[in-house]
Amino acid sequence: MNITALRSDDIYRRIIQLPQAEKREAYRELMLAPFKKKWEIQQIPFRSEPPGGFDVMTLNDMMYLPAEQIGESMLEQVNDISSEGFWAECWAVVTGSFAAFERQGISLPVQKIIFTVLLGNPASELLRINEGYSGDGGIPGHILTVLTPNAYTLPRIYAALAHECNHNVRYQFIRWDANVTLGELIVSEGLAENFAVSRCGEERLGPWVSKTDAQTLNRVVKPGTRSNRPL
Repeated sequence: MNITALRSDDIYRRIIQLPQAEKREAYRELMLAPFKKKWEIQQIPFRSEPPGGFDVMTLNDMMYLPAEQIGESMLEQVNDISSEGFWAECWAVVTGSFAAFERQGISLPVQKIIFTVLLGNPASELLRINEGYSGDGGIPGHILTVLTPNAYTLPRIYAALAHECNHNVRYQFIRWDANVTLGELIVSEGLAENFAVSRCGEERLGPWVSKTDAQTLNRVVKPGTRSNRPL
């Protein structure tokens, strides 16, 4: 299997040195172009026509650090994801996750994988509700994870990578489309989080699981019901 780690820290440092007017296009080409096949599958334009419309940069800014904000003030966060030890651990989690399936005799159709860890947009509501870290691995061969670096998120990004590796394997065998059911989401997320725990330990269980209790679930109204009676 051919696995590539896109060293986002090196790219952030390059962009920091650029004039403000050049940052956005440099980010598009250096950080997002390696995932171009993913955007094509998701039918997200790499570059909008006419300029200024919806494209990968619009999507990026919803959760990932906008290119215009990549300046000297972000150096501390870049440093947080720059150590060789950090990337070695990321590499070990990703390679070990795919190897775990192969050891079970599962032959993976997709043998070329690229992954990275990006800095998060501090204003992102999506990132806030996930307590500062998340991932995107549903398109086989491509894994993106994101975090705002701190003592809580840094050790958990490894579990997020394992979680997304599980999605990456699952959707090599299941065709994803716009008609996905709630049942499929429950199964896929449950499998992915159990796999992450098996690889990284229960102490790194995601907040989307650990912060949800029976009381919260019992406040959810099922479609077609009129009350919040216990499930």
